[in-house]
Amino acid sequence: MEEVGIKAKKWKAFGETRIGTDTIENSSYTFLAEDLKLGRTNLDETEDIKVLNVPFKKALEMVEMGEIVDVSTCYLILRAARMLSK
Repeated sequence: MEEVGIKAKKWKAFGETRIGTDTIENSSYTFLAEDLKLGRTNLDETEDIKVLNVPFKKALEMVEMGEIVDVSTCYLILRAARMLSK
């Protein structure tokens, strides 16, 4: 996560998500990162990334309210919520 300046001590692989249409297939590999340390961003000059630090509970609410709509991101947040509730 060098682009956004975050380092994690623990990683848990959640697997692959696929968004497919008749003409394009896109795969993403998702991970839960824990014990985070925030640092400085390190963007290439062609990258345009906006970092938004949101508490996990708020991110879950944003998914439920349709404010976060990226399929891989929603999947990760919902799966993490389920795992963390056990």
